[in-house]
Amino acid sequence: MNKWAWVAVFFVLAAVSLGAQSVDLAAGGGTALAGKQVDNNVAGGFWPELSATKMFDAHIGINGEFSTHLEVGKFAAHPWVLDANFVLRPGPMRFTPELMLGYGWFDTGPADVGCEANLLVPCTIPKLNRSSFHLGGAVRTYLQGPVFLQVEYHLYLGDRLWLGESGFRGRITRLAVVLGYTWGKT
Repeated sequence: MNKWAWVAVFFVLAAVSLGAQSVDLAAGGGTALAGKQVDNNVAGGFWPELSATKMFDAHIGINGEFSTHLEVGKFAAHPWVLDANFVLRPGPMRFTPELMLGYGWFDTGPADVGCEANLLVPCTIPKLNRSSFHLGGAVRTYLQGPVFLQVEYHLYLGDRLWLGESGFRGRITRLAVVLGYTWGKT
């Protein structure tokens, strides 16, 4: 098995041993918006996503998500976001809403990738990493048995992100659609 399969197996076993009512693993993709777009490598494009959720009962759980811009942008880097959340759900329904409240981290990636520096002209590719409050919403529906489809909206609040005239300004918003699997009670 590759390392991601081992991570998934470890997460499921750890969650089951810690008394989780259910564990969800999901993968999918979407895109990102970055407020007032000014020649940036954050907004647009395809952002694959991996997420894991552990529900302690039918209404309360925890969640972690990772998403990255698939294309190398202007700054020769792959921006990424990572968030950790408390999850709130009402009882199971045909279309179950989910609220995610937590904290998110954003990074444009390595600052020196693709930079052509020399002794006379230093490499000055900007690097931005910030953290902020995360507010997410989702609607989930089970397709067949434990397999579900989920549509998500993510907003990273707090300080507005700013990267000079050549960067971007505004809050990052992500939109995603994921396909997942639930172990335990659906």
